[in-house]
Amino acid sequence: MMYTHRQRLLAVCVCCVIVTTGFSGCATTTSTNNITFLGGPSFYAITTGPYGNLWFTENLINEIGEISPQTGSIAEYNVPTNNAYPIDITTGPDGNLWFTEQMGKKIGKISPKTGIITEYTIPNTVADPIGIVAGPDGNLWFTDEDEIGEISPTIGVITEYDIPTPDANSAAITLGPDDNLWFTEQDKIGEISPKTEDITEYNVPNVMGNLRGVTAGPDGNLWFAGQAMNDICKISPTTGNITEYNVPSANADPGGITVGPDGNLWFTETGDNLDPGGKFSPKIGEISPVTGGIIEYAVPDENTFPLGITTGSDGNLWFTENGDNIGKISPTDDKITEYQILGVNSQPHLIQIHATVSKTTPTQNQPSITITYPEGGEIWHVGETVTIKWTSTGLSRSTAIYIDLMWGYGSRFNIISGGGSIPNTGSCEWVIPESIYNNSTVGGNEEIYILDKAANAYEASNPFNITN
Repeated sequence: MMYTHRQRLLAVCVCCVIVTTGFSGCATTTSTNNITFLGGPSFYAITTGPYGNLWFTENLINEIGEISPQTGSIAEYNVPTNNAYPIDITTGPDGNLWFTEQMGKKIGKISPKTGIITEYTIPNTVADPIGIVAGPDGNLWFTDEDEIGEISPTIGVITEYDIPTPDANSAAITLGPDDNLWFTEQDKIGEISPKTEDITEYNVPNVMGNLRGVTAGPDGNLWFAGQAMNDICKISPTTGNITEYNVPSANADPGGITVGPDGNLWFTETGDNLDPGGKFSPKIGEISPVTGGIIEYAVPDENTFPLGITTGSDGNLWFTENGDNIGKISPTDDKITEYQILGVNSQPHLIQIHATVSKTTPTQNQPSITITYPEGGEIWHVGETVTIKWTSTGLSRSTAIYIDLMWGYGSRFNIISGGGSIPNTGSCEWVIPESIYNNSTVGGNEEIYILDKAANAYEASNPFNITN
């Protein structure tokens, strides 16, 4: 639904300027078994700066950090406002790094040349800024709870626009291929036109709240993380159609997402992943925009979890961790390196951890299911008998299998296997009932979903259509 905007604020904010100093540490190499993990600064968002270094926010110690992708050396800069809690960071059109201060209720910028930090107070007294991105109009756009804001990098003017849905809890924001700004809410995806300030919102089916990161994909869609849903999702900016892809690991809670140099979408898993032995297993995920296939990579430090992620100037994916690590993963050989700062407010001591990462791709020892029919793109008709086919590895023929129909971009109904389970025979005939088409959400983008009763393996088909 389209809404016209209601301008909330227009103000020129007072600036506070401070010069801070950074420093670099020296790197050593060790194994994960020799590391003592300490409470750290809680790194959050990360982005590539104009000169090739990575810039990140450290919300617990109130600093902005900088790391060289060539040497791993780190510099840190204090945010002038105490307890500002910097969250997101992006490169602005003026060549500075711009960041949000959630607790400080300000927008900050830092010069990559001098380390000078300037802050702009948001006039909204209940401001809660989270995400920030450069817009096509030369302004910086940010999310602020129930508003979307913009700030001029030249004169510091801040304008905010009300999101139509109350308690929207807007979070991440990105520039779309249509030159609109797209943002996540608690349970919706929104877009705002920088030309008209009109806001459009899209309901996300099957949502359970906590939509997080969003980025423009190489396929022309917007991709976003459904944290509570445990899904990676995409939305078409032309049709508003939403497709969801379930992350294989339970409780993965995907958070940050970005486009990698390989054309895939890479995301962080911020939840309490557990390996088969019951230990925490933080991961980085990768999804193909073509097939929707997901691969996961275990992060060596199991005492933390990843948050923000971006593509570095060196062609690697760089990510922050909630403790005291900055990590990178190579999209060519999947090797993960972590840089750790020991202690809080101290000279950083860098530790490079080179690890052979484990992928959670199906193997002979890991149960898997592959749907062979439907292949995607078929048109099925009410009353027609179709034969759903699949293969499996690591599962016996006696394994209890559920076959569901997913429609409405995520609504799932256990109807094909009679509301219960069937043996793992590799095929199942289904007569499409008229009651299916009577549901208003059916009629495009249906999917078959097959899983074993223990949910050790599952698979969703490519979309197809059901019609009369």
